[in-house]
Amino acid sequence: MALGVGLLASTFGTAVGAESRSEAGGFPNAGFEGDVVDGTPTGWTHRYTSDTGTFEVVDSPVRTGSQALRMVDPSDVDQIGLLSDPAPVIPGQSYEAGVWALVERGIPSWVMYYYDADGVQIEQIQHRIRVATGDWTWESELTTAPENAATARFLLYSSTLDVTDVVWDEVSIDPVQPWPEESLGHPVEAANILDADYDLGADGRWKAYTVTAAVPARFQVIDIETGALEASVEFPSGATGSWSVLTASDGTVYVGVYNNGHLYRWLPESETLLDVGKATPSSLYLWDLEEDAEGRIWGGTYPEAELFSYDPELDEFTNHGRLGDEQYARSVAVLGDSVYAGLGSTEPRIIVHDIATGARDEIALPTEHQDNEFVYELEARQHLLFARLTPGNTTLVYDTKRGEWIDGLGATSFGTVSPAGPDGAVYFIDAQQQLRSYDLETGEIADTGVGGFLPARGFGWVELDGAEYPGQTLTFMYQTGEIVGFNPGTGATRTELSEVVSAPIKIQSIGLGPDGRVYSGGYMYEGIAAYDPATGETHTFPRGDVGQVEGMLAHAGELYLGSYTRANLHRFDPEQAWAGGTNPEHLGSLEALHQDRPFAWTSVGSLIATGTVPGYGHLGGVLALYDPADETLETFPDVVEDQSIVSLTAIDDTIYGSTSIYGGLGSVPTADTGRVFAWDVDTRSKLWEVELSPEAEAITAIEAGPDGSLWAVDMGVLYELDPATGEVMRSSTLTPYVWHAASVWVNADLKFNSEGSLFALSRGTVLRIDRDTLRTRTLATGATNYSLAVDGNDIYFARSDELVRVRGPEPPPPAWTAGQTYTGGDVVSHEGAVYEALWWTREEPGTSVWGSWQEIATAPDGTAVWTASRVFDTGDVVRHGDRTYVAKWWTRNEEPGERAGPWEVQTS
Repeated sequence: MALGVGLLASTFGTAVGAESRSEAGGFPNAGFEGDVVDGTPTGWTHRYTSDTGTFEVVDSPVRTGSQALRMVDPSDVDQIGLLSDPAPVIPGQSYEAGVWALVERGIPSWVMYYYDADGVQIEQIQHRIRVATGDWTWESELTTAPENAATARFLLYSSTLDVTDVVWDEVSIDPVQPWPEESLGHPVEAANILDADYDLGADGRWKAYTVTAAVPARFQVIDIETGALEASVEFPSGATGSWSVLTASDGTVYVGVYNNGHLYRWLPESETLLDVGKATPSSLYLWDLEEDAEGRIWGGTYPEAELFSYDPELDEFTNHGRLGDEQYARSVAVLGDSVYAGLGSTEPRIIVHDIATGARDEIALPTEHQDNEFVYELEARQHLLFARLTPGNTTLVYDTKRGEWIDGLGATSFGTVSPAGPDGAVYFIDAQQQLRSYDLETGEIADTGVGGFLPARGFGWVELDGAEYPGQTLTFMYQTGEIVGFNPGTGATRTELSEVVSAPIKIQSIGLGPDGRVYSGGYMYEGIAAYDPATGETHTFPRGDVGQVEGMLAHAGELYLGSYTRANLHRFDPEQAWAGGTNPEHLGSLEALHQDRPFAWTSVGSLIATGTVPGYGHLGGVLALYDPADETLETFPDVVEDQSIVSLTAIDDTIYGSTSIYGGLGSVPTADTGRVFAWDVDTRSKLWEVELSPEAEAITAIEAGPDGSLWAVDMGVLYELDPATGEVMRSSTLTPYVWHAASVWVNADLKFNSEGSLFALSRGTVLRIDRDTLRTRTLATGATNYSLAVDGNDIYFARSDELVRVRGPEPPPPAWTAGQTYTGGDVVSHEGAVYEALWWTREEPGTSVWGSWQEIATAPDGTAVWTASRVFDTGDVVRHGDRTYVAKWWTRNEEPGERAGPWEVQTS
């Protein structure tokens, strides 16, 4: 039933929850519960005389209370607005201004105006609601009242360009304490090199060309002989690393990058880095680059597995189209008139593309190797192709003249094989870190007698000074920037620590450790760092003992880590020194079950549970249980059929998990919606699974509260669930999102602090959630990963490669307990106030201004607020009313403002 003039049909649904609404938000009739006079709610006036829309108080839908305001603007040429009566504000005070909105159509706005004591407008803030969700959303802004502000008024508005249909409820302006934001620096910094190439410079010295992955990535030129850095140039925004560096026959260096899919070229003579352009409209990653006899550059892409070429003479790209239904054209080789492209991730194979005609053929892998995921690297040497397959890491040899697989190098390290050396052999590093050679004529594999090498990031042949390095010397780089040399004539080796510039690495994961430090893992970085809030210092642990950390958990004094690739599980004792192989201890891998990414972790009693996303091309995650007591690892595949487990929590002996329909990259989902499930540890069986929304393809976070409540988030909607059944009890939109069939694993996080306050990370926004009303307060924006660390009211998150903390007010002290003995200095909370004991006492706080307790209150700037029971001494400064006072002598229970009293007004 409409309570204004003219009944308008409601299409919005019902109110959320049954909370009673408070009218104490500052604005008169803020919840539209008052009378309606001539079609207008009391406390509100029309802002524009030409209003062509309708404002109507309705009883459905409502967010709280029994009434709300519906605004309909049918015109895209006129503006409409309803303006509140004034609410008093305090200059310099921080406020959260907002309103509940249920938007069915259009882009409505609200505006808040500040006025001085004479009623002159001095400032305004505006908030636009850009997504019509059809659900209630809390739309707010943080603001600080100007120095000369006296009042504020709130405008509900639709502009001249907008046709809108919206219901407003519970307009509010609430004083808040600020949560200041602080950058804690870049916890993970390193030289993160994925490829390199080499050439003779114009000065007659050999150069290494490489890229350090960072935000943004950096192109670097290094003198191979000395390791000196000769050039370092940042790529434009969007380029964060490179898997493909190629020195062309004319000396130009080409670089294919991720995440923007552009091709760049370095001109050594002018030391200029040029953006050639985006290789194809859909390219995000350029995986490999090779040159043909005509000087054209060929490459493969992700996510459409396209083959492209670039003609430097014409300065023109050609998109040769998709090579199949895979997502990855992971490797490329050019041999004669053909381009060979290695595909992944579900059906690894090699496509042969005829350069002249565009005709294609296919080279299937041997049957015993078809269970791999990628033709990860591909090199052409004479008439032979060397194909390194992953995850098996076997390198096979294909004879293009005979059209058959003829040989294998066994398990090899990253880097495949070198170009042919002066002895007619190619070189490679095997799985035992030994450098070996393969004769291109005879197929003989020989040991070089040297080993202990890390994976090679690009092989090449150079000439070095010194008698130990006659003729050509094999050169390659490590991921950490060292330049390695081996001379096949003398057997001499060298490792030169280069001056390659380390750079901050994008943070992949964050967790609070058992020692109170905040741990971070980096994207494509094999290790972790720890920030100590007590000292403000960051410690970076040795690299290479763990992989890219996807998730972590503090349990019983130890830190458990899950890393990509192969879903490796580790346990680290922070009380002991880091020692590769033993601390952290490797607990096992889920690779045999085709798992790759252990995002989800929880404690359940004395056990550890982890949930995973499968490897490339696979569907179906695994729930794993680790028992630290007997060091056993149990696995339970496909708890939710064909879905990845992306978040876990527990209440007593029940594990609750949330899932994504998306599996490993390159796989095709078989389900339509993500699920929440409950799993009984005692019986090792699933109790139930439910769908939360018919649109939600992933439920990306789930968390149990200290009171046994259960909460979840998909991409932007918060749900409170019944732990017994999974039924949705309440829901609220945190950040609007439209599902569009894009692969989603983790994109949100939920955390409770020790006081039971709930915090959320949703689509880059860090929020504090009022559990009673589901109102949200934005604490920070621009978060770029999927996890929070919460320590009291200190909230840690990542903004690209930067660790950031927002710090709220200190949690209240413990509540006073009747019958308990307190001594001087003890602090308690009681009936909404904070008290400090002056001496030994069992007295109830607040019963006497001359008693054993003094009430402690503080202004936002840290100045003491006068209270009657508090003891002040000479020189103490207090705030009382709108003035600041200084104590002239010891005083208690004497109110500032009396002419002959112990207080004088502070004049400076």
